[in-house]
Amino acid sequence: MHLLLNHFPILGSLFGLLLLGYGLLKKSDSVIESALFTFIVIAVISVPAFLSGEVAEEVVEHMNKQNDILIHEHEDAAAYGLWLMLLLGLSSLVALIRTIKKRENVRKFQYGIMLFSLIAFLTMSYVGITGGKIRHTEIRASGGLNQLNQIPK
Repeated sequence: MHLLLNHFPILGSLFGLLLLGYGLLKKSDSVIESALFTFIVIAVISVPAFLSGEVAEEVVEHMNKQNDILIHEHEDAAAYGLWLMLLLGLSSLVALIRTIKKRENVRKFQYGIMLFSLIAFLTMSYVGITGGKIRHTEIRASGGLNQLNQIPK
């Protein structure tokens, strides 16, 4: 389940960020509302993505001693990322209500959401990278290009 859900907070926050940027650029309330709704949905999906990590941990923690360190790094990043996503979802709900009701200073609030969503996306990307290191040795610091250079030709 974790492998299915863990991509939604990353890709969803990027999609919402791009959608919100486009909506703000075009001054389209309907596009902005769609972006805000996207952030709310992604925040909700982030909860089972985070919780399913415990089950995934049980599967991989005994495979390699180095996994224990990587798992804890990923867990710490994921907990921080979850809180950011929940705050993004909550602030997007407030922004959505303010947008629908045509409140004053709503554009400033929407731009604030855009900045916050950028931070959330970057954080969730880091969470994804730390999670990827657990099973994908090619993206670890000691792997990647260093291993490619050692391939016999």
